[in-house]
Amino acid sequence: MTQSLYERLGGSDAISQVANDVVDNHMNIRSISNHIKDANISALKDATASFFITGTGGQNLYKGKSCWQHIKA
Repeated sequence: MTQSLYERLGGSDAISQVANDVVDNHMNIRSISNHIKDANISALKDATASFFITGTGGQNLYKGKSCWQHIKA
């Protein structure tokens, strides 16, 4: 049986580290960081990890808005 993308990426711990790196990298881009500088960065990292874990075939942890809900906001 073929492994899921979630499994091939190394599971929750590895994907969470990627999510942390993505948020950290975005914080170094002024045009992006200006929009999220007052955010709870820990919560943002957790939400990003949950989104990635769910999207790659792991446990359905993401409870945030859909992409379309964010665009309309």
